[in-house]
Amino acid sequence: SGKLAALQSRCKANTIKGTVEKLFHYIFSVSNGLQKGFYSIEIFFYEKLSKLQFQVVIIFSRTTYSLSVRRLIFLHIMDVRFWPSLQMIAYSRVARGILYTFGFETLNHNFQIKGSISDDYIRRIKEKVSECEIPGSDTNYLPLPTKIQEKLVSLVMTLETEVKSFFVCHIDSDLYYSSRKVQNTLSWYSTGILDRFETARSLIRNENIDIGIRFYFACKYYFEEDAQSLWTNMSEDDKILVRRCRLSSISIRHWLRALESRTELNWSEISLASRFFFIRNFMGIRYFFPKLRNREIRYVCIDTGMLFGWIHQYDLYYCLVKINADELEYVFRRLSEERLYEIFKCFLLWPFQTIFLDVVNCFITHISADIFLALICVLLDKVSKRWQDYEYVNILKGFWNELSSQHGECVEQEETLNRIMKYVLEAPVPFDVKDFRNFICTCDTKNQGIKQHGFQLVFHPWK
Repeated sequence: SGKLAALQSRCKANTIKGTVEKLFHYIFSVSNGLQKGFYSIEIFFYEKLSKLQFQVVIIFSRTTYSLSVRRLIFLHIMDVRFWPSLQMIAYSRVARGILYTFGFETLNHNFQIKGSISDDYIRRIKEKVSECEIPGSDTNYLPLPTKIQEKLVSLVMTLETEVKSFFVCHIDSDLYYSSRKVQNTLSWYSTGILDRFETARSLIRNENIDIGIRFYFACKYYFEEDAQSLWTNMSEDDKILVRRCRLSSISIRHWLRALESRTELNWSEISLASRFFFIRNFMGIRYFFPKLRNREIRYVCIDTGMLFGWIHQYDLYYCLVKINADELEYVFRRLSEERLYEIFKCFLLWPFQTIFLDVVNCFITHISADIFLALICVLLDKVSKRWQDYEYVNILKGFWNELSSQHGECVEQEETLNRIMKYVLEAPVPFDVKDFRNFICTCDTKNQGIKQHGFQLVFHPWK
């Protein structure tokens, strides 16, 4: 089972033909009986709904078969690659510049109230965005168009959440209380996501930062040479503090064996560890995931990370593209529906919204009715937000069109949810979020409390 990732119309026909031919030759080479009658392949291209479509005809000695390529297994299931657009990079760069006009101590401690950005700071962000201008002529400057301003406000809030998440992730270190010292140390991808690995490298090699913090980051992100060097230079009192963590942390036990014997980490031994090795130990996953020696421990790594919500979306993407098709299918078959849902949900986080539907197409056979319902609820929550870092209504419509014929009944059974979904599908373009929020209020009931709790909590299939 599986599904061929949707090929974009810009692909050249001969490239597609070559790829499909290789696919079929591979299938026939490993299929007993089929290859005997195989004769040739013909591929016919046509346009439907402004999209490039193609049909494959397989000619055997006795029979001709015609089938849609979309229903076939692709040799590389996770063949979806994320390539940021220049527009995304430009938005991210401007948003980061606006974010940096706020002091990092303010961002870290005062920007959010109970997990949400306060109205006061939203007002201040809007003011700063409104001050951005573009040249209208040689002498005049014009304010940014309203739509661009709204996107920037939303993206500044997304980037602030990214910074906050980084510090919270390291709340067990003194870094959380030293944000002023590390403002210039943070490293960013061009897409507006913190490059945590490079940030850790900079922190480790910054001698103005306490050696205990530097050693903490060297261990968490698995900079083995730096950890060995820092351990050699640490005071005995600092080493005693590390040794005290031996009983509560499996990863520290492995580190201490390597540090005190001045050897490399034993990845063969680590690959035999239980899931407890990964608890609060996902910061360095980009380093250690390829070193895990078998697919069972890699599955446990992904499963544990999704269970506790510890894998950053960038790191999850990294892991999925690193493993081959067979192993990826093995992982997806073993993950529970809730874990699979969490994986799909990660691709609705900035900046991966652009490939969400492609990821869905890759793994469409793994999307059950419950997963479909849960993702519909995530998208409805995002569509109903005043500030949006992406056009989620377009994703919602595309997702519905792709899977509603199979799983739409689970939405239609919920009267309120069905009414709201119909509103979205039939709403005029451009979509008016304010009107939508008002419509939700007319459908909401006291028992449901959609406005207060959100769609995900009210209609969550795994209550």
